[in-house]
Amino acid sequence: MSIDTGARDYLRERQLAGLRQGRGATYVNIAVALAALFAVRDTPSSLPLVGWFAALSTIVVGRTAVTMLAQKQGVSPTWQLWVHAAGATANGVAWAALPIIFMEKASGMELAFAGFVIAGMTAGALSTLCWFRPAYLGYMLSATIPLAGVYFYQAETMYVSMGICTLLYAAILTSASATFGRQIEELLHLKDDLEVERARLAFAREELVFADRTKWKTLAHLSHILRTPMNAVIGFSDILQSERFGSLGSPQYKQYAAHINASGIRALRTIDDILDASDAEAGTLVLSTSRLDPLELVRECLVQHGEAAAGAGVTIEERLPAALPRIDGDPLRVRQMVDSLLDNAIRYALPGGRVIVSARTDGPDWMEISIADTGRGIPPERIGDAVRPFVRLDDPLTRGHEGVGVGLSLTRRLVELHGGRFDLQSPSGGGTVATVRLPVPPAEATDGHPADPASGLPAADPLGAGRGATVKPPATGEMFASA
Repeated sequence: MSIDTGARDYLRERQLAGLRQGRGATYVNIAVALAALFAVRDTPSSLPLVGWFAALSTIVVGRTAVTMLAQKQGVSPTWQLWVHAAGATANGVAWAALPIIFMEKASGMELAFAGFVIAGMTAGALSTLCWFRPAYLGYMLSATIPLAGVYFYQAETMYVSMGICTLLYAAILTSASATFGRQIEELLHLKDDLEVERARLAFAREELVFADRTKWKTLAHLSHILRTPMNAVIGFSDILQSERFGSLGSPQYKQYAAHINASGIRALRTIDDILDASDAEAGTLVLSTSRLDPLELVRECLVQHGEAAAGAGVTIEERLPAALPRIDGDPLRVRQMVDSLLDNAIRYALPGGRVIVSARTDGPDWMEISIADTGRGIPPERIGDAVRPFVRLDDPLTRGHEGVGVGLSLTRRLVELHGGRFDLQSPSGGGTVATVRLPVPPAEATDGHPADPASGLPAADPLGAGRGATVKPPATGEMFASA
């Protein structure tokens, strides 16, 4: 694998970090050497082994000290790796001295014991020294090859077989170290790529957050700029429509002025919605709460939308209880929620269809207002899209409807500001049900569950909406929005 200088330096640094993590395991050499010395304490080889133990301990301590000094002095990563390799090789040579000490005086049992110890140490070192293959090969080969030589020196069939097994074992460890080394290098490169990708994604996320924040600020600024000329359009068109300063002449002028006035009012409402959506998304929308009667407010909204419903050929059905508990809310914003949902229901109900407005209490702590239409409904997989800002469901049958796609998202935000929950359901048989669920103050709580006396259905389920998909309130900071 061909890598550039920067990638090679990064690889060396990671290899060094891996070797340093295994620095504590180096002292296992001393512990095992001490155990070996204890095991052969009563043999003729015990006295030379004391000197061997002292030499091995000195090598281990010196190896650690030299590598730490090289790190402290700022030696290049490549040279530091070779310092580790030299120390590991010296450590392996120390282990090779064990069977040499046993060679003249020891029994076959002691030579086998030496082979067992060296085999264990060289296998165990694979996990700590495989970060830099030359370090492991120096340690393993400098210990196993002399061991095999001692076995061959005995010139007996059993020892020769043990020497051959030792060489085969060394070959297996050499192959294993090559595999480990390749896997570690690949892992380090993958980890490097992952860190680069993570940094790129973090930067992209910051850019998206900044773009989203800037988007809402820009929309708010643009809306403020548009409000002034739009108010002028509405005001002057109203003057012309009323012929306050004299007759316009042709009746068509008065008709045109009425169209201009109505269009200006719709445009101003859209601007206001965008401003409110901007404030809601930015968390700067403030409520002016008071104790209010939600039933009275809903009925006022129904009266205001009666003409629009009649013009669209839609029938509004009221399934309201005789009374509802009063709630704490901002009258302007609660009215805005209901107006928005009624407007959506009337626009998306097909001619000859119905809009069903119902309400009920849900236990002593909650009340619900549901507005349903008998239109085509929303596919379950598109429910989430329906409440994303500036997203409209691109249905050819409804594409001509007005709106910029902030109504449902703004309604959801307003409901959440009131401590409530907004649900959007679309039953499998068609139609859409939007439910506003608001908390009831303890002083106003009741236990009633009013139902529609004509149908017997609970007011919150006018279309059997439980069969459809539901939008639940997202976690704080999650991005949703509206059709």
